[in-house]
Amino acid sequence: MYEPAVLSTIEVYRTISVQLLPIPSKFHYTFNLRDISKVFQGMLMIKPQSVNSPESFTRVWIHETLRVFGDRLVNDEDRNWFKDCIISLVGRHFRMGWS
Repeated sequence: MYEPAVLSTIEVYRTISVQLLPIPSKFHYTFNLRDISKVFQGMLMIKPQSVNSPESFTRVWIHETLRVFGDRLVNDEDRNWFKDCIISLVGRHFRMGWS
């Protein structure tokens, strides 16, 4: 259950670091390994009894990923691209549908 979260988080980091490069209007698009750590720190703050199914675990991962990476995105085009990326990863790694 935890392996998809690790693989997906690393893939999110690699993809967003390559696709969304910092430019003058988006100078804060600098992503580093601390962002991966923040995703898992957020997930570890959830009480184990709150996450009692693979679906709830996936929702926690989606929430933390959107919080860490998605909250930095400044326009709808980047946010929509990122949500499509997350949907793709959930389908590929977690083997679930999400919209």
